[in-house]
Amino acid sequence: MSDERFGVLIPEAGGDAGLGAHMNLAVMNGIQGNNFNVVLIDCDENAPCSTSCNFKTVPVSTDVENYLDVVKDIVRKQHINLVLPTADFDSKTLADFKLALIEDGCVLAMSDRKVTELWEDKLAFTAHTAEISPRTYRSALVGVKSKGAVFGKPRYGVGSRGIWVIEDADLAMAFDTVYGDEYIFQEVLEGNQYTTDVLCSMDGQPLQAVTREVYRLKGGADVSCKVVKSTKMERMAMDLCERYEVIGAACFEFMFGEDGQPKLIDAQPRLSGAHRVTALAGLNIPLEIVNMAKGNEFEHKHITYGLKVNRTFQEVIVSG
Repeated sequence: MSDERFGVLIPEAGGDAGLGAHMNLAVMNGIQGNNFNVVLIDCDENAPCSTSCNFKTVPVSTDVENYLDVVKDIVRKQHINLVLPTADFDSKTLADFKLALIEDGCVLAMSDRKVTELWEDKLAFTAHTAEISPRTYRSALVGVKSKGAVFGKPRYGVGSRGIWVIEDADLAMAFDTVYGDEYIFQEVLEGNQYTTDVLCSMDGQPLQAVTREVYRLKGGADVSCKVVKSTKMERMAMDLCERYEVIGAACFEFMFGEDGQPKLIDAQPRLSGAHRVTALAGLNIPLEIVNMAKGNEFEHKHITYGLKVNRTFQEVIVSG
């Protein structure tokens, strides 16, 4: 592909991962021969990225036919070479659109729909990864009776929404009665959380991973963290990427179990909300995906371990 105005489309650009992807590409635009035309789309006309001159609103992803028509029109008119999904909500819709994008000469940097569907179902995915996941109980009450407390999270959910630590038997019975298979119940793990970002090739091979220890979260995304070396977590994450032939990027969340071993508590086959930290440490995943889409070979990056980052949020005044 030509380096002239390489077109990149970032869906759901108003989320943490989308904003981070835009920033990671923006800081490199015009440097080392990079020349991007980054187009941002979101269904919210007041999304944080809406002040960009390249921002466009699209219908919600559940309106599949209209959504695809609008996206395809943007791809053609803006000469998009690469679509870089950043969130869960429209990933499956875009996966169905993969062949149409390829026909337009565009690369879709995301895994197949079967991968996204399996990973978003936390109960099914935990069954596939039982050997490295926290102990999982068939009901909240069983967990409370056996361990005194249980961690409950929605079977389908994002951003730490709807999570509970259940310590009371009556509450556990209520959860079992009301939510049934809508929740997954696991052992309570103590200590800090860790996030591992993984860059994968366009043919589903893991290339490099970076881990950060998380001190504070906001909406499920890391806002205070430190880049650390964890060979074990990085190996576990890359092995899963290879097993499922993940394309582009993936992120994994770990905590330590009672046995002192990392336990996988969540995973997404896409960019993490705080992948900007990984870029600051030396691995700019969106940029590397663009380079691979251009046909360039990936070169292993030096990582600055010990880097501490506090992600901040700043208002943008649109009008007085």
